[in-house]
Amino acid sequence: MLLLAIVYILLNTFDILPEQLRTYGYFRVSDSWSSNRGGIWRVGIIAFIRLAVNHPYVWLFGAGPDQYANMIFTYKYEEVVETRSTVFVSCAHNEFLNTLCNYGILGFVSFYMFWYFVIFDKKRKNTVFNRMCVCAIVCYLVNSFVSIQQIIGAPYLFIIAGMLQSKAEF
Repeated sequence: MLLLAIVYILLNTFDILPEQLRTYGYFRVSDSWSSNRGGIWRVGIIAFIRLAVNHPYVWLFGAGPDQYANMIFTYKYEEVVETRSTVFVSCAHNEFLNTLCNYGILGFVSFYMFWYFVIFDKKRKNTVFNRMCVCAIVCYLVNSFVSIQQIIGAPYLFIIAGMLQSKAEF
């Protein structure tokens, strides 16, 4: 069901759906979508592609830790100003895009494969505590699609992952 919703949003955003199936509200990602996140994401993706064309190693390793703002202001300054007026954009407001831009494909795949293996560990017992931990991690990852990693919550995510992967019974 979630996959169908994602496909619908993508088809609706890129005007691939027939007119009678299109919506122009929340299920259409535009520059003004979700407090201008749509515009921030678009500018970030284009800036990442431009940076990677000029510096091919960026595809693999990214722009560097916490370099999202420098990257978009260097490669898409005019559109950042149009999209956000005078507000400074320090990150993508999407952990997936932020991870890709800052750490490249290698960092992105490594980071999210870690979470994949934590969530889908076949050797783990199916206890209530383990299901609660997996649910907490999945909820965090879903929220991170429209949010940024914060020092107040991210350490707890890794603590939960450690408890989930430990051999101790909780």
